[in-house]
Amino acid sequence: MRYAFVFEAPDYVEGTWLVHRRLKSHGFELEIRRNRWESPEYKGIFTQWHDPAHHLSFEVQFHTTASWAVVQQTHDAYVRITDPATLPAERARLRARQVAAAAAAKAPPECAEIADFRLESR
Repeated sequence: MRYAFVFEAPDYVEGTWLVHRRLKSHGFELEIRRNRWESPEYKGIFTQWHDPAHHLSFEVQFHTTASWAVVQQTHDAYVRITDPATLPAERARLRARQVAAAAAAKAPPECAEIADFRLESR
Protein backbone atom coordinates (compact mmCIF):
# COMPACT_ATOMS: atom_id res chain seq x y z
CA MET A 1 0.00 0.00 0.00
CA ARG A 2 1.21 3.46 -0.83
CA TYR A 3 -0.07 6.85 0.29
CA ALA A 4 1.04 10.35 -0.65
CA PHE A 5 0.69 13.68 1.11
CA VAL A 6 1.12 16.83 -0.96
CA PHE A 7 1.92 20.21 0.59
CA GLU A 8 2.64 23.65 -0.76
CA ALA A 9 6.39 24.28 -0.51
CA PRO A 10 6.20 26.73 2.46
CA ASP A 11 4.16 24.19 4.48
CA TYR A 12 6.12 21.11 3.46
CA VAL A 13 8.41 20.56 6.45
CA GLU A 14 5.75 21.35 9.04
CA GLY A 15 3.20 19.17 7.22
CA THR A 16 5.62 16.27 6.92
CA TRP A 17 6.41 16.33 10.64
CA LEU A 18 2.71 16.64 11.47
CA VAL A 19 1.89 13.47 9.52
CA HIS A 20 4.81 11.67 11.21
CA ARG A 21 3.48 12.64 14.66
CA ARG A 22 -0.08 11.59 13.77
CA LEU A 23 0.99 8.21 12.42
CA LYS A 24 3.09 7.55 15.55
CA SER A 25 0.22 8.63 17.83
CA HIS A 26 -1.94 5.95 16.18
CA GLY A 27 0.64 3.26 16.94
CA PHE A 28 2.36 3.03 13.55
CA GLU A 29 6.14 2.58 13.63
CA LEU A 30 8.53 4.39 11.30
CA GLU A 31 10.91 1.87 9.73
CA ILE A 32 12.61 3.85 6.95
CA ARG A 33 12.74 7.47 5.81
CA ARG A 34 14.64 8.58 2.70
CA ASN A 35 14.95 12.26 1.89
CA ARG A 36 15.38 12.31 -1.87
CA TRP A 37 15.31 16.06 -2.46
CA GLU A 38 18.98 16.01 -3.52
CA SER A 39 18.42 13.20 -6.02
CA PRO A 40 18.54 14.30 -9.65
CA GLU A 41 15.88 11.75 -10.61
CA TYR A 42 13.25 11.65 -7.83
CA LYS A 43 12.13 14.46 -5.54
CA GLY A 44 10.35 13.96 -2.26
CA ILE A 45 10.55 12.03 0.98
CA PHE A 46 9.69 8.35 1.03
CA THR A 47 8.86 6.55 4.27
CA GLN A 48 7.98 3.02 5.22
CA TRP A 49 5.76 2.37 8.24
CA HIS A 50 4.69 -0.75 10.10
CA ASP A 51 1.22 -1.40 11.50
CA PRO A 52 1.93 -3.76 14.42
CA ALA A 53 -1.76 -4.46 15.04
CA HIS A 54 -2.17 -5.98 11.57
CA HIS A 55 1.43 -6.95 10.77
CA LEU A 56 1.41 -4.81 7.61
CA SER A 57 3.93 -2.41 6.13
CA PHE A 58 2.98 0.57 4.01
CA GLU A 59 4.67 3.46 2.25
CA VAL A 60 3.95 7.14 2.75
CA GLN A 61 5.42 9.67 0.34
CA PHE A 62 5.68 13.40 1.00
CA HIS A 63 5.61 15.78 -1.96
CA THR A 64 5.18 19.39 -2.91
CA THR A 65 2.64 20.21 -5.58
CA ALA A 66 5.54 20.47 -8.06
CA SER A 67 7.15 17.13 -7.15
CA TRP A 68 3.75 15.40 -7.19
CA ALA A 69 3.14 16.74 -10.69
CA VAL A 70 6.47 15.23 -11.77
CA VAL A 71 5.50 11.87 -10.24
CA GLN A 72 2.25 11.91 -12.16
CA GLN A 73 3.94 12.97 -15.39
CA THR A 74 6.69 10.34 -15.22
CA HIS A 75 4.99 7.35 -13.59
CA ASP A 76 4.92 5.32 -16.81
CA ALA A 77 8.65 5.87 -17.24
CA TYR A 78 9.26 4.78 -13.64
CA VAL A 79 7.32 1.55 -14.22
CA ARG A 80 9.43 0.81 -17.29
CA ILE A 81 12.70 1.70 -15.52
CA THR A 82 11.94 -0.79 -12.75
CA ASP A 83 10.87 -3.53 -15.17
CA PRO A 84 13.75 -6.04 -15.49
CA ALA A 85 12.75 -6.63 -19.12
CA THR A 86 13.57 -3.03 -20.08
CA LEU A 87 16.79 -2.91 -22.07
CA PRO A 88 19.66 -0.89 -20.59
CA ALA A 89 19.67 1.70 -23.41
CA GLU A 90 15.94 2.29 -22.97
CA ARG A 91 16.36 2.48 -19.19
CA ALA A 92 19.07 5.14 -19.65
CA ARG A 93 16.81 7.16 -21.96
CA LEU A 94 13.94 6.95 -19.48
CA ARG A 95 16.20 7.97 -16.58
CA ALA A 96 17.32 11.02 -18.55
CA ARG A 97 13.66 11.90 -19.03
CA GLN A 98 13.11 11.51 -15.27
CA VAL A 99 16.05 13.82 -14.50
CA ALA A 100 14.81 16.48 -16.91
CA ALA A 101 11.30 16.40 -15.44
CA ALA A 102 12.52 16.36 -11.81
CA ALA A 103 14.54 19.54 -12.38
CA ALA A 104 11.24 21.46 -12.27
CA ALA A 105 10.60 20.41 -8.65
CA LYS A 106 12.70 22.65 -6.44
CA ALA A 107 13.45 21.59 -2.87
CA PRO A 108 11.15 23.24 -0.34
CA PRO A 109 12.67 25.49 2.32
CA GLU A 110 14.43 23.66 5.17
CA CYS A 111 13.61 20.18 3.84
CA ALA A 112 17.20 19.08 4.48
CA GLU A 113 16.38 19.07 8.22
CA ILE A 114 14.32 15.91 7.65
CA ALA A 115 17.06 13.31 7.90
CA ASP A 116 17.18 9.78 6.57
CA PHE A 117 16.24 7.12 9.10
CA ARG A 118 16.41 3.34 9.36
CA LEU A 119 15.01 1.41 12.30
CA GLU A 120 17.50 -0.97 13.84
CA SER A 121 16.58 -4.64 13.51
CA ARG A 122 13.85 -5.76 15.87
